[in-house]
Amino acid sequence: MQSVTLWGLSLLVIAGIFAGGCAVPIKFLRQYRYEHGVFIAALVGQVLLPWLSCRGTES
Repeated sequence: MQSVTLWGLSLLVIAGIFAGGCAVPIKFLRQYRYEHGVFIAALVGQVLLPWLSCRGTES
């Protein structure tokens, strides 16, 4: 039972990191327009981070 609990907590932490990672680029894009920031945030959160997670779990 403890193994399942640890697995669930680790997935929860990873999901939180990915959800927070989507907003990180917006913090650094003060000089650009809002649409540019949203595009970069979507690109990072929906393409780059999932791709990196898949590359990191390949055997």
